[in-house]
Amino acid sequence: MVSQYEVDEGYIDTGRNVRIADRYFEDSTQVRTWFTVRSFPDGTRNCYTIPRLKEGDRYLVRASFVHGNYDGQAFGNSVAPPLLFDLYVGVNLWRRINITKASTLYEAEIITLAPSDSLSICLANIGSGTPFISLLELRHIDNHLAYQDANQSAALLFYSRYNLGSLTNDTVSSLGIKTTRGDAYEVPGMVMGTATVAADNFTLHYSLGYGLNSSVQTTFYIYLHFADFNYLSGNGSRIFQVRADGEPDSDNISPAYLLATHVHFIHRLAYPAVATDPADVDAIMGIKKLYQMKIWQGDPCAPQQFIWSGVNCTYSSSGTPRVTSLNLSYHGLNGAIPNTFANLKALNYL
Repeated sequence: MVSQYEVDEGYIDTGRNVRIADRYFEDSTQVRTWFTVRSFPDGTRNCYTIPRLKEGDRYLVRASFVHGNYDGQAFGNSVAPPLLFDLYVGVNLWRRINITKASTLYEAEIITLAPSDSLSICLANIGSGTPFISLLELRHIDNHLAYQDANQSAALLFYSRYNLGSLTNDTVSSLGIKTTRGDAYEVPGMVMGTATVAADNFTLHYSLGYGLNSSVQTTFYIYLHFADFNYLSGNGSRIFQVRADGEPDSDNISPAYLLATHVHFIHRLAYPAVATDPADVDAIMGIKKLYQMKIWQGDPCAPQQFIWSGVNCTYSSSGTPRVTSLNLSYHGLNGAIPNTFANLKALNYL
């Protein structure tokens, strides 16, 4: 798969592009896509809109942030006080970004379903500095068997990724690890070609040390990928189990020789927020474009703290938010009222 990068002007109409400080260009750990950032000094919420998606398909979204002293406010390599802002996917909080070092790469990654033929990624100012972004990446997961735990009501939030044996070279295969036709995960051969083995040939133990708030109930989706490097002659077989906190989390596993095998158990991040009615969104996006309302960003009704200026919505526990009122008298608009307003079927005040 070849990655193609584009300038972001066609995906967002707010913010400004700024180069990072020259001294970071000479840092061999920095890559070209981090040399500029888009900064958002104005507005509470600024959103990218990614079009031409397949509704209901899964997408991996990765956001990257390298401060690079783009604003001249860093002290040495320190960003102090820390820069904090929130990142949203659609109408749901993805994570809070905490920037403390100018040269450090910060990343956020999520697997989510496209709720329609487009997806919005928003940066929200929470009063702790100006939000910015270096790079936004989107990968279509075209195999419907992969990451099925990401669905209409839940997404998979990235926590960590380990390529075991890649540094210690515990076990290395030069023969190449195969995948079955239609393999859902397609783990790169370079990753599958190294492994860690149990020193006593019985138990391989990992303490992941999540470091999360113990008062918040969290469930993890952990994906494990195996391959057997050692050919067993005759009727020999290798069988093992995956256990978490001493309890079995899988059936018996017996990987085939030089063939990728995948096992997972579960982490889910439930999404409580509900997006605005799609017909209302289409109608009001047309109004936004007609009147060039750049202050309108993301979903018009959700989350409720980011409801659009001049827009009122109704909310119910069993349905999607609806646009019921528009007050545009303070925006200096003039001209005839377009027919687009008629498509707001729940509108009762204009």
